[in-house]
Amino acid sequence: MIALSFVGIVVALSFVCVTMYRGWSPLVAVPCGAVILALFSGMNPGDALVGPFMKQTCNLFNTIGPLFMTGSMLASTMEHTGSARSIARFLSKTFGVKNCCWVILIVAGLLSYGGMSLGGYLIVFPIAVYLVKQANYDRNIVLGLILGGSWSFASWGPFAPSTGNIYIQNAMGTPSSAGLIPGMVALVVDIVILGFYFQWQAKRWQKQGRFYEDDSTVAVDENEMERTAATDPNLIVSLIPPILVIVLYNVVKLNIAVSCTLAWLACVLLNLRRFEKGQIRTLATKGLGKAVIPAISMGMLGGIGAVVALTPAYETVLHFLENTTAHPYLVCILAANGLAAMLGSASGGVALMMSSMMPYFERIIAMGYNAGNIHRLVEMASLGLDSLPCNGTIASCSELFNMPYKKAYWPVFVSCTLINILVTLLVALPLMMMGLT
Repeated sequence: MIALSFVGIVVALSFVCVTMYRGWSPLVAVPCGAVILALFSGMNPGDALVGPFMKQTCNLFNTIGPLFMTGSMLASTMEHTGSARSIARFLSKTFGVKNCCWVILIVAGLLSYGGMSLGGYLIVFPIAVYLVKQANYDRNIVLGLILGGSWSFASWGPFAPSTGNIYIQNAMGTPSSAGLIPGMVALVVDIVILGFYFQWQAKRWQKQGRFYEDDSTVAVDENEMERTAATDPNLIVSLIPPILVIVLYNVVKLNIAVSCTLAWLACVLLNLRRFEKGQIRTLATKGLGKAVIPAISMGMLGGIGAVVALTPAYETVLHFLENTTAHPYLVCILAANGLAAMLGSASGGVALMMSSMMPYFERIIAMGYNAGNIHRLVEMASLGLDSLPCNGTIASCSELFNMPYKKAYWPVFVSCTLINILVTLLVALPLMMMGLT
């Protein structure tokens, strides 16, 4: 049964990855994958769906839904007011067009640190296309830049209001600043490596004859940045909402959804003259609604993880991890990467770890290993192998931005998988093993 269970995990997750890549909604693909998994593991499919699958889906939605919805509402409003354009314009003039890769990374990271993980992609995209066109870089690098800025340092860094950080905080009772010193050193190193890598990659593509090509299927106003310069809010006003999210969440210790909502309110009040009658309500409704399906989809990936946790195969792997003589910090890295790869989701992998490995975490903490470092390592490691080609969000963004997967994926792999893993193993882990927290 154990061997059949391992086969079931491979078949079920392969089915989910392939069908999502071919355009199936996660709302359909993931429950079907859970049924396949249950059948291979000797479980009743109906009981698996209405029991652990739905329970974990609801639990994860309860955690990430408010963040997705309020973050998307804030993003829609910042996009309408021109705040995002104002930030990009300042960075563009400061760094120069030829350094646009740094600019896009910073903007994507800033918006993610400001709680707009979902809506931030949509805000950054037109900014990124404009800047890449001015530099005459292949537009397919935009996908890697946006996800590289959003899924690396801005997701696993200390104080980041990301889904994984929040989930670990709730499960372990650790603060958002957990693993502060190793986390901040790793964050700085990660930004530097990412910036130089993308500049090198863009110029290498130019040497290979890959330059910017217009895409008529994606509506982006290339002259919008100059045309709106006189009417967009100034830089200080534009920066207040994302900074407010970071301060309210990390300093005042408010709930992340409350922080995003207050930042949205500040954005509205600072830009009242930019709204027509009824437009505030329309933008808020649009932003909230846009996030519901992605949040449910993310919850379902956690749901299939709950079914995985009940299989004989997972029990075997868990037993091995909990009884291995390897360093506990290394076990955290291997487990987080492995589960994220299995589910094609960092948050799903983290949710599964928090629900099934807490006894192990409690044991190693009692042995003297730092809970904050464990928090930071789990979050950093989960954002590694989750970004393989089977990741549904990458496929969705590739289609949304009309960037061929074969041309656009490589920079995503390097920035979100390879560099994340290297920074975790070669920067954060050694510092933690030296006793820094």
